Amino acid sequence: MRIREIAYPEKTISDTLRNSAWRGSPLGLYPHEGIQSNWSQIMNDLERGFSVEQRKTLYQVLQRQHHGIAHAQQQVNIDRLLGQNAFVVATGQQIHLGLGPMYVVYKIVSTIVLCNHLEMLFRDKHFVPMFWMATEDHDFSEINHVDIFKERYTWDKDSEGAVGELVTDDLHDLFEWLTQKFQRNSDALARIDRLRKIYLSPNQTLAKATAEWVSDLFGAFGLLVIDPNETAFKQVAKGLFEQDLFEESLYDAFNDQAGKMRAKDIEPPALARECNVFWMGEKRQRIVKTPQGFETVDGELKWSADEMQAVLNSEAIAHLSANVLLRPLYQQAILPCLAYVAGPTEYIYWLQTANAFEIGGQNIPALIHRKGGVLLNASQGKKMDKLDVSPAALFLDESSLKDALLRKTTGENDLARHAQAMEESMAAYLRVLYEWKSVELPEAKKQTDAYLKGQKKLVNAAVNQHLERLFEEPGWNGIRTVLLDAFNVKSPQERKLFFIQSFLDDGAEWLFALCKESTYDEFSSFWMIES
Repeated sequence: MRIREIAYPEKTISDTLRNSAWRGSPLGLYPHEGIQSNWSQIMNDLERGFSVEQRKTLYQVLQRQHHGIAHAQQQVNIDRLLGQNAFVVATGQQIHLGLGPMYVVYKIVSTIVLCNHLEMLFRDKHFVPMFWMATEDHDFSEINHVDIFKERYTWDKDSEGAVGELVTDDLHDLFEWLTQKFQRNSDALARIDRLRKIYLSPNQTLAKATAEWVSDLFGAFGLLVIDPNETAFKQVAKGLFEQDLFEESLYDAFNDQAGKMRAKDIEPPALARECNVFWMGEKRQRIVKTPQGFETVDGELKWSADEMQAVLNSEAIAHLSANVLLRPLYQQAILPCLAYVAGPTEYIYWLQTANAFEIGGQNIPALIHRKGGVLLNASQGKKMDKLDVSPAALFLDESSLKDALLRKTTGENDLARHAQAMEESMAAYLRVLYEWKSVELPEAKKQTDAYLKGQKKLVNAAVNQHLERLFEEPGWNGIRTVLLDAFNVKSPQERKLFFIQSFLDDGAEWLFALCKESTYDEFSSFWMIES
């Protein structure tokens, strides 16, 4: 196994994100942007602003949610959270069937590594990594499938409510499908049996199955798994829900921040609404304000102002659920969260919340970009070694990489140089006809375009043939296949390769190696992993 760390390759994230998250050049849109954040200030704010009672509620819920699955280090971290010197570093994700694409585990590992990094900086503090399961989400079509070797299994089930509450006892055919895919791999079959026991245990839900598997994978590193769909948490956050439902202040704050983002040419991804709360029953429905009070967006349920206040003051508050903009504020109401580790899209969402945090009187965590990565098997790693180029060069577009390889082996791409000279000569030839106002210009241009098109095709074929001879053992086509699959910035591997495929095939040894790292900066922000 080999792990190399580099800076995020060019064009894999925007310059906006790169500067804000990694290079200490904040946009001025959020109080604590990026790895250069003032950690001491945030911790001081949390020590003053997150109460002992809030910590007790968090402790009690985490104890219950980890009952029967807690690793010893998870229990240590649950206990630590009772102390004012313990802080959460969180990341979150929709709970995909099978955990989803690779970027989900990169987010989790990034959170663990950031805690390791902070432990080195602040020896008298404790930093607890936490995975926030978006169990209240209702976009079932986004999480109901598993991709293995470019084939897809889809969970055929009707669902309009919270996905975390879905019972998983009808997933027998998923494990038969997985068994068929890995029938010749005895280690994979043993891992499938373990997952089968998790997902098909009596009365199992998608939320509990996800928590158990994530604890299996990361519990030894102290990662806690939290299901925010808890009545006790929502009672702690009662003031936040009340503010959103009965005042305009959060709505105005989201809109003000959206204006600041547009002034910096950043389009806010989420639409702020007068009411940013859902009602969860058999369906998860957005609540809207009406002259009479409130109703679900489909009009099926209605409340007067007094009736909604009664909901807030009772166990029925469990039915309320924060939308994408209110969710960060809900998180801070129930967690002593020092930092949130976000993917590139989430990072922009969180920029929309800065004013609302202040209006809501919430402690504001640092906003940290997750690490990214590429995972290669041994055969793919050998092919890339043959190229003998820098890791960053592997992410170049195909034409640029070919040119770099030719320059590396011949000193200069002579064929491309002569082809360029030919193109420039043709252009000069056409300019003369244009200056003469020649009636032959259209036909000459037609013939020239056709000739140059043919020449480009010929040059590309010749370059490919040369590279095929140059890399005779793996073959250029074999190398090209790996490049397009793993190093394609337009279709990143971490968004199309599902973690479960790698896990079943090779296990998780490489994952454990990553979790032991303690460096979190721009130059360690992207992993190249050869398992």
